[in-house]
Amino acid sequence: MKKAEDLFASAGRKVDLKKLETLGILAPHSDKIVCSNGGIILFGKDPIREKFFPNTIVRCARFRGTEKVDFIDQWDTEGTIIEAIQEVTHFIKKNTRLAAKIEKIQRENIPEYSPIALREVLINALVHAD
Repeated sequence: MKKAEDLFASAGRKVDLKKLETLGILAPHSDKIVCSNGGIILFGKDPIREKFFPNTIVRCARFRGTEKVDFIDQWDTEGTIIEAIQEVTHFIKKNTRLAAKIEKIQRENIPEYSPIALREVLINALVHAD
């Protein structure tokens, strides 16, 4: 519940058990309300998530050249999908080149790829992964 509350709070929203049930994060099962599969992937604790979803790992790599042989950097995460989004974003930022635009006395760093496009690619890759 703490992870869900923190995530919703970061978006300026409050969450309660009813809202989590409406969103499908919690679901009725045998006269109880339990965490759904999606809820476990989004907010589940490591031992539970790893037991039921052992393949929820995100692997990142940066290679030298076009062949996938010579690693420059690599990183794996086994946290929740929410944690993975944040950590993969850091990996991408660390491995993305910057250009600089200088106007008058100000310098503006311009990333190689649009942050909006990267966010869309990352979210789509994680949400649609099997």
